[in-house]
Amino acid sequence: MAPLSRCADVRQAALDLTCTAQRSLALLSAALEPAVFDRSALLEAVAVLARRRGAYLRILVREPRYVMARGHGLVELARRLSTTIELRRPHPQHRDGTEQLLVTDEAGLLFRPTELRYEGWASLYAPVEARRRLRFFDEMWSLAEPDPDLQRLYL
Repeated sequence: MAPLSRCADVRQAALDLTCTAQRSLALLSAALEPAVFDRSALLEAVAVLARRRGAYLRILVREPRYVMARGHGLVELARRLSTTIELRRPHPQHRDGTEQLLVTDEAGLLFRPTELRYEGWASLYAPVEARRRLRFFDEMWSLAEPDPDLQRLYL
C-alpha cells in the first residue's frame, strides 16, 4: 500500500485506479473534491470505464448542494452516461463521516480517513481490504437516495 500525503499523490492514485478499472468503481466523497475528481484526465478515464460493456459506477456525495453550487465535470458526465454512472446522497445516518473511499473492481483501493487532509493510502491490488471497504460502501448505498439536485438535467 502506497502512503498518500499530498494532493498530487491522491490525484495520481485516483487516476491510476480509474485507468486500470475494468468494470466497477465505487466512490464516497463529501463534495467530489475538484482538485482530485474534476480533472480532465480523470474525467476521461471515468468516461472510458463507463462506456465499457457491463460497467457500473456508483458515487455517493455527502454534500450535493456544495457540488452543484460550483458545478462539477463528474456530475455532468454522470448525467450524460446515466445508465452506467449513478449518483446518490447517503442516508442521514451516514452523512457525518469524513472518510473518502474509492474502490475499483473489488481490488483497487484509495482510502483517506478524512478529506480535510491528503493523508491516506492507495493500492491497485488490495482485494481483502478493498472488499471490506466495499461492504461498508454497499451498506451505505443500499440506504442512499437519489438527490434531485444531482439528477436534474439542464436543457
